[in-house]
Amino acid sequence: MSKKNNLSRVLFLLLVFCLLFIGCTKNNKDGNNSTKQIKENDVGVFNLTGIPMNYEGLYVFFNDNDYNLFGADTINSFKDMNNLDLLLSKISNGSVNIPLWNQENKNRYSGNHSFREITVEVYEKSQLYRYYDENDTNYIYDERFDNRNPERRIFDNVMFENGNASRNWTDGYNY
Repeated sequence: MSKKNNLSRVLFLLLVFCLLFIGCTKNNKDGNNSTKQIKENDVGVFNLTGIPMNYEGLYVFFNDNDYNLFGADTINSFKDMNNLDLLLSKISNGSVNIPLWNQENKNRYSGNHSFREITVEVYEKSQLYRYYDENDTNYIYDERFDNRNPERRIFDNVMFENGNASRNWTDGYNY
């Protein structure tokens, strides 16, 4: 009888281990460390695909060049395009999904609009921080987040529907 109990215990522990292993290996990551997939109900996302491998693991910032929208994963603080602290979206597997925000009210963008020109800026660091000192007429940078001199990719005539749009890297050109 004790052999049967021992076998039952071993099988039970094996079952528990398997269930834990399966549950814990599911990739649930979100935020700055993973690429989020656009879902049917997502609002305000710019999806950029076909990004060359030399940009893998870098970060991107979006703006519409009329300064109505900006794109980043997280807003830490935002006064205007000259005074901001943002966590940027990470390029992974040759693509990136960038959440878009209205500059005026910081809500997710949900409009249907064609933008004459948008810019995606590529940065090495995940945080974009800049503060413009109006008295000094210079930007103040925190060296930990020094993201000056980004590479800029321009995309012309981008149509958004329900706040979403997609482009391939080859659709744009460097600024």
